[in-house]
Amino acid sequence: MRKLPLSSDDPLENEQLAWMARNPMRDKDSRTEPEAPKKPEKKERKRVPAATDALVDGEVDLHGCTADEAAFQLGEAIALAREQRWKCLRVIHGGSPGRFGPVQNAVSRMLSQNHRHVVERTQFEPGNTGATLVFLKQG
Repeated sequence: MRKLPLSSDDPLENEQLAWMARNPMRDKDSRTEPEAPKKPEKKERKRVPAATDALVDGEVDLHGCTADEAAFQLGEAIALAREQRWKCLRVIHGGSPGRFGPVQNAVSRMLSQNHRHVVERTQFEPGNTGATLVFLKQG
């Protein structure tokens, strides 16, 4: 890399030379400079079965749904769960701690208002606020 003179009679040229000194350019055809370190590849993580997997009979994934679509799919999933006599249904709606979206709000509202006669209780899946466990009444 060649060194640039850092003084000139023109103040604008001095500013440009200073910028060029602070931001060196690399010749992409030259192999003498070391290559930039590569980012490590992300390893695909396998899903570790949760302790609640033994309790769950089925699940419905509502990722990518609008609130209305989520409400419709949830209604169908609860109807199927009642027909199959499931005890627990996992509703995957996404979300993070302290920040709930419209799908999670729609799920919560549907379970507390429209399906309270078939739902015994609900709770977030332990360690995962992006999923709700719905325990259904039996009989």
